Formats: sequence, C-alpha cells, structure tokens
Amino acid sequence: MSVLSPLYPALQAIATPALVYDEARLRANAERIQSLGQRYGFTPLLAMKASYAGLGALSEVPGLVPEVGSIGELRLSQTLFPEVPAHGFFVAIVEEEWDEIAQGVGHLSFNSLNQAAQFGPRAAAAGIAAAIRVNPLVQVSSHSDYDAGAKGCRFGVPLAELPSELPDSIAGLHAHVLCENGAADLAQVVEVLLKEGGHWLSQVQYLNLGGGHLMTAEDYEDQHLGAALAHLKQAHPHLDLFLEPGAAWFWEAGQLVVMVRDIVRPSGIATAIIDCSFRAHLNDFLIGSLLADLPLTITGASYVSPEDYAQLSDEARARTYRIGGLSCATCDSKEYYQFAQPLRVGDRLVMENMGHYVDVTYSWFNGLPPPSVYRLTKAAATLERDHPYREFLQSNLPFHRR
Repeated sequence: MSVLSPLYPALQAIATPALVYDEARLRANAERIQSLGQRYGFTPLLAMKASYAGLGALSEVPGLVPEVGSIGELRLSQTLFPEVPAHGFFVAIVEEEWDEIAQGVGHLSFNSLNQAAQFGPRAAAAGIAAAIRVNPLVQVSSHSDYDAGAKGCRFGVPLAELPSELPDSIAGLHAHVLCENGAADLAQVVEVLLKEGGHWLSQVQYLNLGGGHLMTAEDYEDQHLGAALAHLKQAHPHLDLFLEPGAAWFWEAGQLVVMVRDIVRPSGIATAIIDCSFRAHLNDFLIGSLLADLPLTITGASYVSPEDYAQLSDEARARTYRIGGLSCATCDSKEYYQFAQPLRVGDRLVMENMGHYVDVTYSWFNGLPPPSVYRLTKAAATLERDHPYREFLQSNLPFHRR
C-alpha cells in the first residue's frame, strides 16, 4: 500500500529518500519570472542559494543571470552559466578572494561602508558596477528568523548612516528585506526607499530590490508588482532595476519522497519513522515546528494542531501521526498529520513544495545520507545526483587516510 497519488507512478519505484524536481514546473516558473521582468521593466536574477539541485534544469533555460554569495557559488555559476557575469553579494570579502571575484562578477554589492571603501575603487577599475546594501528598516517578513529589515540586522547600512554623497565607485544600491513575500510588501519597501532614500537613489544608476519575491505563487499580485515598480521608475526613471527571487524559481517544483521505516506508539502517540531527517536534511522545517511559521505539506494528509489532536476521537487518532526523523536527535520530528487510513511500514510519503532551501542546507548528521536528486519528466524520473558513502568518508577522514 502507498499513499502516493496514482498520478505519479514514476515516484513509486525510486530509492528513498529522494528530492524530485518537476522539469516542466521549473521551466514554467522561469518563464513566468522572465515574463514579469519584461512586462514591468526589471532584470530577474537567479539566486543560486535557494537550490543547487534544481539548477540542472534551469541552467538549460536561456537568458538567466546568476546571483551568488560566496566563492563556491561563483565557481558553480561559472560552470553552469559560462560566460555570464554573476551578480554578487558577499557578507564580507577577504583580500585573498578579491582577484577571483573581480574576474567573475559584473555587479557586486558590499555589505558595509568599510568593504565599499576597501574594494569599491578596485571594483570600479575592473569595470564592476558596485553597490552598497542598505537596510530601509521595513519589517514585512512573516519569518522572524529571516527578517533582514530588523533594526540591528547585520545586513546592510541603515539609510540614516549613509554619507550624504556616495563614493564615486558606487553605482547602485541594494535592499533585501523580503522573505517569500507578496508584491504589497514590496510596495511598502519602495515607499520607504522613495521617502527616505531618494537622495541616494538620484546618485546611482541601478537599484537591486533583493530577493524574497514569491512571484510564482498562485496568489501573487502581478498588478501590485507593476504598480510599485512604475511608481519607483516615475520618481527615478534613470534606474535599472534588479530583483533576485530565490524560492520563486523552485516554487512547487520539488517533492521529497520518503518511506515509513517503522511505526512506534510511545505513550499512545503514533509516530511514523521516515528514512529522512528534519535535523539533518530539513532543518528549516524543523525550525518551523518550533516557531510555527514554516509549513510542511504531506500529500494525502492534513495538519492537526496539538490542541486539536487532544480532542480527536479514537478512530481519527488511529490515523493521525507524528512524523519522526531517522536521526538520534530528540527534536527530529513534526506533529501531527492525519491520513485517510492508517499508515503501514513501507508506505511512501510525499512532502510537497520542497524544492527550495532543502538540498542547500543538508548535513551528514549521524552519518545519514542526504536525499538523492531526480529530475521528473513526462517519461520518467531520472537520477541526477546521489550521495554515496565515499562522500561522507572524504568529508570526515583526515587527509592522510583518504
């Protein structure tokens, strides 16, 4: 027996755990984002930090511009998007990295005035369009752990702390305070930037409005996006605009397929032990279980709050489960999910919308291998990446033992 939908026969046979990317949905997301950019006058950037596994299909889409945050991502972008200068935001650049960064980026945002003073003139000399990241102190994120608009956040310079005249080497400003937000939230950011930052916007050639734009979600407000950017362009028509959505490129394009390995009932609480780990492989969603701000959706199941669980009938409780991860961390579980019928060992479960910020945050905690990666097409699910034991071995043995 399996709780998998019959619409996905290709997922019945693959080895679990498996992160499966729907190629058609990835391409549709890219088409939508690029279409919005053309319609409303901005250049979309592919924020690579959201998913490395999903880049296989997106690297085949023409016209994409990568956004990177480290030397590692810069090297990856040069492999997947050869001859395309990246946009870079590095929290702190060190001298030893500079030459490689300068050769690989076309735009570069500095996180502080110190970094701008140290590297800005060299960036300008290398033909790089450099920017300073600013914090407009607009708090619109619903995820408290990801609120880059909070006072005291380490990202960006508060507008009030900018010098009256920006350095000659600075060609842009960069503001990123959204996190899977809609266009109405972007409009708030734009209003503050116009009201409090107009003096500096008039001094630069471009504005990067950062990531967190969930423009491939079904309820995203296209017209609000257009209105906000038109308002900005009306005030500063000289500005080139960039947006770097992260999760939007991979939204609803990835599924995590896992298997129930055991079912335990400590103190009468049915717990399905899966062959994956929240602690090792789904850390964002484990945080969400503590902060109650990140959803987890399982195909064929409905979420049951702890309060509602306490009121369930015996019949309903018999098919309601806490989902337990495979690691030995006590916190490695999510609760509660109700199915149409009781689970059995060997059942496959599908966690939906898991294509973003999953593979990029995994670890080998407890020696548990991360999920393999598959690309799903109309024809089949094709293995694109796995994590054999030698990967674990090489990352943990001393050099002389490898």
